[in-house]
Amino acid sequence: MSHFKQFTRLIEDYPQFFNGDRKAAEIESFSQSLLADDDGFIRRFGSAVAEMMKPDYGVNVNGVTSPLMPAAAIRRNIPDFAPITITCVNDTYHIPHLSTDQRVKCAVYDADNFPFPINAYHTPSHFNRIFANKILHISIDGGNNDETAIQINNILAAAVDLAAFRRVFVEIGGGANLELILNDSSDSTPHNYFASQFVEIFLNEGASLNLYDITDTSDTTSRLNEMKIKMKRNCRLNIFSLSASAGKSVNIYDIDFESDNSEATINGFVVGDGNQRIGNATFVNHLSRHGKSNQNFKYVLDDASHGTFYGEIFVWEVARFTEAYQSNRNILASPDARISTEPQLLIYNDDVKCSHGATTGQLDAAALFYMRQRGIPEAVARTMLTQAFVGDVIDAIPLLPLRDRMRMLVEKRLYKRSSRPCDNCRMACDTINRDSKE
Repeated sequence: MSHFKQFTRLIEDYPQFFNGDRKAAEIESFSQSLLADDDGFIRRFGSAVAEMMKPDYGVNVNGVTSPLMPAAAIRRNIPDFAPITITCVNDTYHIPHLSTDQRVKCAVYDADNFPFPINAYHTPSHFNRIFANKILHISIDGGNNDETAIQINNILAAAVDLAAFRRVFVEIGGGANLELILNDSSDSTPHNYFASQFVEIFLNEGASLNLYDITDTSDTTSRLNEMKIKMKRNCRLNIFSLSASAGKSVNIYDIDFESDNSEATINGFVVGDGNQRIGNATFVNHLSRHGKSNQNFKYVLDDASHGTFYGEIFVWEVARFTEAYQSNRNILASPDARISTEPQLLIYNDDVKCSHGATTGQLDAAALFYMRQRGIPEAVARTMLTQAFVGDVIDAIPLLPLRDRMRMLVEKRLYKRSSRPCDNCRMACDTINRDSKE
């Protein structure tokens, strides 16, 4: 695979691959971000990122196109749901013909020719900006309350250890409604994969967005993901961060309330086992009046898995009449599982209603005893209690076909040796590896 340059070679050939004023400025910006660590990213997630970067990944510096994988892409689709489907294989976007919906415009730009500023906010987006060669631009016209649904299937599959850099820019017009599904998956080969993704979304006045960020990857896959969302007046935002399976993963969700009377909800769950390391950080910035935000994250960690949660609510002086709530609840299902949780409230005016909290414990011993007394095996009882623990996050998903699929993914994750037959299942929850065998 001579088109890929290893990270070590990139460092050795630094002047050749990172020349030009723009790259020099981006590298300088990334270096300053690392040194300053203003958002505490390195302090909280530095060790996890160091683990991610141990393999000497290949990087697609020459922009070689990865071919579409139709069978794998189809199996990532959600049954009984027909969105506009965009497939990204490694770092190559494949866009369908959109003549049936003129309100939606999609295009892929070279980073050098992108007509908008290429922004960076936290360390992951600074890093992504250096290497991302292509940018996917999605625009939804305003003035129409009809709902638009888009699914982006991100697939990692290669014959070498590979790093993929993806960048997405979304504009939602005033009054428009969008269902956006980001579905990350990888094959189950022994190769190591690294995905760097930055998604920037702008909601104009009266727009609404349901965003589903789904991670269902192999243990050898690492993911560094950042999302920046800016909302104007009277916007509605729902984010669902759903980590059913992930090797090493760090997600940042950064939301700006730029104008009055907007609402945002973030619901998330993590199911971790083995040596997986999964972290989430939220930055909710109330910059205007009458804003409402609510966060609910739940972790279930087994074996020697590690989880991290950092949640920051920042209420500025001008953000009067803000309501902001945050909850992080965790279950450690084994003695070696670990969770680090740090909820934060930074409030600079008195006309607010805010609360935050975090709890960590084990499964309810009384409920487990009750179920065992009625003949339910311990392993099954523990799985049922775990499903109930994350159930409210899944039940909050408004998209019924996706809600059913997430129930299936969690069930399959917990019942590792389930006797449920999969050959005729329509939930498409298996890995790409199955497609390759077929």
